[in-house]
Amino acid sequence: MKRVPKIQRLPKFKSDIEESDWWDKQSPEKILSESVPVDIRFRLKGDRKVMVSLRLDRALIGKAKALAKVIDAPYQRVLRAVMERGIDAEIHTLLSDKKIGPRLRKSLIELRKAV
Repeated sequence: MKRVPKIQRLPKFKSDIEESDWWDKQSPEKILSESVPVDIRFRLKGDRKVMVSLRLDRALIGKAKALAKVIDAPYQRVLRAVMERGIDAEIHTLLSDKKIGPRLRKSLIELRKAV
């Protein structure tokens, strides 16, 4: 019966330099020959973004593109960030209004927690 070699465990390193020195002294061939294949499966969440179509004024798109150019980001990302902040601000404004009913308040609190 063939004897299986003992698998070498990686030591705990105190610093990156110590780890670098250790790897410099190891034989990649030896490490690979001692390795055991492992079956790994990843469960990826589906894309959480949904395509939407909005009709926006050309001037608004122009402002978003100009801002995006200044901050070096895609203008769609700028629009998403501004929309997210605006929606969060609207929820906050509605929650601070004393005149809203308890059902709406409860819904807004749940919405704020969910998103």
